[in-house]
Amino acid sequence: MKKRFNLLFFLGTLRPKKVRIVEPKLPLPFGVHHSKLVLCVNANGIRVAVLTANFIQDDWAYKSQGIYVQDFPRKQNSPKTDRANLIFSAGNEIRGNNFKNELLRYLNCYGIISNTENTEAIPSTLFDEIDFSAVCVEIITSIPGYHRYTDIHSFGLGRIPKVLHSIDTELSDSIRAPLLIWQFSSQGKLTNSFLNALENAMSTEWKSIEEANKKPLRPLVQIVYPTESEVRESLEGWRGGLSLPLRLSSCHPYINRRLHRWGQGTRGLCKIEFLRRRALPHLKTYMRLNEKKDGIKWFILTSANLSRAAWGEWQKKR
Repeated sequence: MKKRFNLLFFLGTLRPKKVRIVEPKLPLPFGVHHSKLVLCVNANGIRVAVLTANFIQDDWAYKSQGIYVQDFPRKQNSPKTDRANLIFSAGNEIRGNNFKNELLRYLNCYGIISNTENTEAIPSTLFDEIDFSAVCVEIITSIPGYHRYTDIHSFGLGRIPKVLHSIDTELSDSIRAPLLIWQFSSQGKLTNSFLNALENAMSTEWKSIEEANKKPLRPLVQIVYPTESEVRESLEGWRGGLSLPLRLSSCHPYINRRLHRWGQGTRGLCKIEFLRRRALPHLKTYMRLNEKKDGIKWFILTSANLSRAAWGEWQKKR
């Protein structure tokens, strides 16, 4: 109630009709929307930005964050495609349409997309005017609630394999287990079934190789998290630990056996780099390295911490 009051007080200082509060449906008692998404619309097109930072000063001034940002022009402003690039362009258009549809699906869950003339909602026709063919990412969204039938592959944990199948990654003949790196700022109460499901979802491509060779191996997972000394010596000191909530009751042997330091040594660095490395992480990243460990096969930048609430979990083993 206090947060609601503070928000209304803040809105009262702004000019009328500049801000509208949207309260999305929350079908589960503990479900929340944790994403940070910004859409900027102007005469030239749309800028889409996905952030890991909340809109508070400390997140922007003292934390390590991640931002995906890309501009998409209106179709009448898009460059024309010559015949030689038609096939390439068709593939891009498919990916662009998929991106648009996923964005619309997510915004629809907020109830802010309208198919009719409504000054308080975003018209769905706006997205039909935008050329998304140059998109360089896939979207994985998470919506509170139970998802059934085809929707189980539309959100969170269920969408990861679908996205990994769709992206162009070089298949490997190696039967070595893939190396996954998970980095987050908060952790929920974990279960073995959830951890196994997340492993399986993120090693989809490798599973087909495993089945062909009949090798019952599991992916190797490294967990990156700040140490006590890294928090103490951070830009914010112990106060920075408030953004790294982790209850002792949530500690899990799976995590404890795989922990790796977040930071690196700061000796011999210039002042800017020295300060940069002392910014505690608030971003969340999940990635797979290639077999030589000198490159990344795919990379997920997200606000999803390592928790069942963030990624979802299968019900009744499905």
